[in-house]
Amino acid sequence: MVLNILLLVPFLVFQKTSLSYSIHRRQVANFVYSRWNDAYPVLKSKLDEVHEKFVQEVKDMDEQAMKVYDDEATEQAIAILTKYSVSAGDEMQRTWTEFFGYLFVRFRDFIIMEKDETNKACGCNPSKFSLSSF
Repeated sequence: MVLNILLLVPFLVFQKTSLSYSIHRRQVANFVYSRWNDAYPVLKSKLDEVHEKFVQEVKDMDEQAMKVYDDEATEQAIAILTKYSVSAGDEMQRTWTEFFGYLFVRFRDFIIMEKDETNKACGCNPSKFSLSSF
């Protein structure tokens, strides 16, 4: 059964718009592995931020759907939750794609780039050279 499912998914084709490739377990995780000491604290902070936001949104949506459901509008409750689920998936796609870009720019070429608006050339400060991975 698993083999049949795997054959339907083009795992050997990179699809930039595929959630499978943009979420943290793929692009972000694979990038962070190579810069663990430097990048993991940034990843952990982002994970906490996304998790807290998602937990609150789910709580709010559950309450909203239950109010409608309690009024015996089951189809409307399902529609509310479905709309939220699709929207949350789209937002997760955008969030992790943008976060990968942020990590890629900040931790490139073994340099940690920090924002520095006083630097007129790039608005950045290559603050630390780091070959440390683990």
